[in-house]
Amino acid sequence: MSLPIRFGGLGINILSLKAPKEFEASRFITSDLVEEIKIQGMSVSHDTAYKISLIKANMEKAQLNELESLKKEVSPQTRRCLEMMCEKGASNWLATLPIKKQGFALNRAEFIDAVNIRYYRELRGLPSTCPCGQKFNITHALNCKKGGFIHMRHDNIRDFLAGLLDIVQNDVQIEPPLQSLHTEILQSEVGNTTDGARLDIRARSFWRQNQNAFFDVRVTNPLSASSMKTSLTTVYDRHEKRKEKKLQSPCHVSGTWNLHPPRFLSVWYSWARVYHFS
Repeated sequence: MSLPIRFGGLGINILSLKAPKEFEASRFITSDLVEEIKIQGMSVSHDTAYKISLIKANMEKAQLNELESLKKEVSPQTRRCLEMMCEKGASNWLATLPIKKQGFALNRAEFIDAVNIRYYRELRGLPSTCPCGQKFNITHALNCKKGGFIHMRHDNIRDFLAGLLDIVQNDVQIEPPLQSLHTEILQSEVGNTTDGARLDIRARSFWRQNQNAFFDVRVTNPLSASSMKTSLTTVYDRHEKRKEKKLQSPCHVSGTWNLHPPRFLSVWYSWARVYHFS
């Protein structure tokens, strides 16, 4: 709980533990000044900034050691959650101002559920069995295809990104159809070559004047059984390569290329590293 949010905590300081550390840090930073006062000296130390940076580095090292110790004590699912929470962007929602106009305000129940999901804790009031017939838990809720919630999750992110693009671009389209392939011959059996193939977002003049730029989104659940035994980097790389293989060729032969790497996220809202393919 006392760890910073970027290290999987909630940023809530435990004062009984923090106060002695802050006191010792203050003594260390002001030690030179105290000695000068004792002897009524006039010289002023110029290494205060160095001392502060040293304290911050030691504090971060201690926090990382505490995080590693916690990972050894929790379940595999919670350990994977901690790994995802330490990724860039995954914990920003905890530090975001609760602005209702932007949809950032959570009520009491939503906040409690979000924190429980963050640490893979059981949610109250959940049914024991999913309508599909399987046991209901957080992982199953993120994976189950019944009801279309997986598509809704993807479409919410797609629409959010399209909305941001629409603020700065004049011509933005969701799910633009790609040109059909007729006589073109591909070098290998890759990509989606069927009629009606689509990408998630098109934006004109994003990089170059009057040239289309295409964006695609993919969301995955690193807590699924197929991903738990592999590292997050491997999970992301596997999905990125699959998406790249599916999308690269149709865009290149259609004459409307400038396809950006797929925007790939986990269900914990962390952005994966992306490939840059030509």
